[in-house]
Amino acid sequence: MSSVYSMGINLSNHDRSVAICKDGEIICAISEERLDRRKHSDGFYAIQNNSIVVPPLKSITYCLEMLNISVEDLDIIVVGRSIKGCRESAVEFLPIKNKKKIFEFDIPSHHLAHAASVAYSNDIVDGFVIVADEQGHWVNDNEYEYITLYEVKNRNLYLKNKQLGSYDNISFGMFYDIISYCLGFSDSGFPAAGKTMGLSAYGRGTKYNKHFFDISKEGIIFNFENFIEFLYDNDLISLRLNRSDLPLKVANSTILKEIAKYINPIDWENDRAKKIAFIAQQELEFCIEKYLEIHLGNEKGVKLCAAGGIFLNTNLNSRINSLNFINKYYPFPASTDDGCAIGLAYLGAIKLGVKTRGTYTMYLGKKYVDEDIKNSIAQFGLNYEYIREPETLIAEYLNKNNIIGIFTGGSEFGPRALGHR
Repeated sequence: MSSVYSMGINLSNHDRSVAICKDGEIICAISEERLDRRKHSDGFYAIQNNSIVVPPLKSITYCLEMLNISVEDLDIIVVGRSIKGCRESAVEFLPIKNKKKIFEFDIPSHHLAHAASVAYSNDIVDGFVIVADEQGHWVNDNEYEYITLYEVKNRNLYLKNKQLGSYDNISFGMFYDIISYCLGFSDSGFPAAGKTMGLSAYGRGTKYNKHFFDISKEGIIFNFENFIEFLYDNDLISLRLNRSDLPLKVANSTILKEIAKYINPIDWENDRAKKIAFIAQQELEFCIEKYLEIHLGNEKGVKLCAAGGIFLNTNLNSRINSLNFINKYYPFPASTDDGCAIGLAYLGAIKLGVKTRGTYTMYLGKKYVDEDIKNSIAQFGLNYEYIREPETLIAEYLNKNNIIGIFTGGSEFGPRALGHR
C-alpha cells in the first residue's frame, strides 16, 4: 500500500512555512526564514497591495527533496493564512498539475490550524486547547478571531468557546504588540513582543490598579478609557483622547491603528519603560488566567494545550502551568503562524481518513551525514579537525568569551533556538 502525503502550507503574511505529514505523522517541517535568511519571511510583492502572498517555494522544495518525492506525489495540499483566504493565490503559484489537490478550510479556520498543530502533535487524548494571537481570520468586515477554546475528545477537536474581536474590541495580542511599539521594540518590521516580556522583569513590583479588559462569562471587552488614561499618564500620548476623537469604524481594521497615530515611543532603557512592560505583562497574564478560570475552573486535572503567538511568552506559560486546576500543560514550541503548517498538514491527513500520530520532536529539518559536512567544508576551502566529544572544548571557548556556532542534526522548526543551530 502506497504512503499518503499531506502537505500543509502557511501563507500568512509573516512566518511562511511548510510541513509534510506522511501516513499520519509529521516527517519534515521548515520555516521559510531558515532558508531565505529574512526574519519572519513575509511573502508580499513590494509593488503590490497585500492581497497576494507568494508561497514559501524554498520550503516546499526543501521538504519534497528531504522525502525524495515530487509535488505530484502529494495527495493533498492544505493552505491557510491569517486574516483572509488564500487558495486562489496558491492555485496560481503552486506548480502542481492537479489543482484540485489544493484545499483550504472554510473561514474562520486560522485558529483551527493552530489548535490542530498542538493537539495532534502530542499524546493528548482528552483535554483542551486554547488559541490566542493578534488576530486570526476576519469572519466579515467587522469581526475577527480573537481567542478560541477547543475541547479534545478521543483526539478530535470540538469548539467550546470562541470570542470574536471587532473594531473597538482589540485582542490581548494587539494590546501587547502596541505596548511593544510604545517601547520601540521591533523585529524586521513586526512588534517584538519577546523583548517586552524580557524587559518586564526589570519593572517587577510596579503597582497598577486598573485593567484594560473586562472579562466575564458573557465575553471580553476592551476598556478604551482605562487604556487611554494609562498611555496619557505615562506620556506615551500627548493628547488625552476621547472615543469621539477617532473614526467611528473602519472596515477590516481596529481602533488600535488610530491610537497608534498619536503614540510617542520611548527608549526601552528608560526606567518608565521597564514599569510599562511589567504592567503589560501582568495584564496579559491576568487576562488569560481569568479566561481559563471562567471556562475551565470547574474542571479537575485539566490537560491543556496552547498555540498562537502569545504563547511564546514563557512568563505567561509559567503562570498557566501553576494554576491549581491544570494537571498538564503543553504550549506548542512553534506557536506563531509558522506552526500552522503542521496543523494544516495534520488536518489534510484527517480529511483523507488517515489516523494521526504525535510528533515528539521539533527537530524536523534535514539531517546531514559526515560526508555531506565534509563536502561542504571542502567547497569553501576550510580547515577542520574531527573531535569526538566537543562539549568540554566548547565550554572552554565559551569561558573565554568566544562565540561558538553549532550545527547538529535536523534543524529546529519554529522561532525557538533549541540547540541544533
